[in-house]
Amino acid sequence: MKNESKENKQAQCGWWLVLLAAGLTNTALALSQAPLDPNQIVRQKITGERDCAKEDLQFALLAQTSGHLKSEPPLMQNCRAVALSWLPSAKIVQVRGVRNRDVFMSLTFVQINEKSPVRLIRALGGLVAPRDLENDEANKAAFNELLRASSYLPDEDKMFDIGALYLFMVGHPPDESPKTLRETMMVNDMMGSTSRKRRWTTVTVHQRTSMFGNPSSEWMLKFHNEGVHLKLVSVAPEFPPE
Repeated sequence: MKNESKENKQAQCGWWLVLLAAGLTNTALALSQAPLDPNQIVRQKITGERDCAKEDLQFALLAQTSGHLKSEPPLMQNCRAVALSWLPSAKIVQVRGVRNRDVFMSLTFVQINEKSPVRLIRALGGLVAPRDLENDEANKAAFNELLRASSYLPDEDKMFDIGALYLFMVGHPPDESPKTLRETMMVNDMMGSTSRKRRWTTVTVHQRTSMFGNPSSEWMLKFHNEGVHLKLVSVAPEFPPE
């Protein structure tokens, strides 16, 4: 009798576990199917972008004090890092700050791997904002090193991420103004577009205005398929029609 009672209790316990699991599953399904909050605030981000971790800060500080800034003091008011799924060994760390009340600076340090040299992409803003830094040959060369080392040939639907990443590196972050999910979904073609013709891909990126470089909110980047890797050829501002 005692054995039967024990077996009954075990059976009842098993049924309770089954019911509990079913209840949790139904709850998870209900949550996953719940409508999105249209008033939720969303922020555009670069794919792989994050707040700097301790190792990112150390890398940025070491890069600045290793001769890249010469006699200028290190800059570290704001720090962001980007991890590339298509080149995990690469380091991309961007620091921003104010040199004085009239000069803003963005420094992006790029390294393919631990044995590669560190490249610097510098952007100044304020009264000394340079022009055409987006199409600067040295800046494009630093970016093309990443593409060449990775042998990355993305599909057309991934090309927007590549264009947005380069603009981020030259001081043009995504549109950081607060937007609700409703506003984001109502804006047609808000992010941009891509088009491909033979070996050429054109990426148009919207909402990239900043204190650095040309004051345009639309950018056209042209890439060429080199057969084994991608190459950024030109970057030009797309001024909206008046």
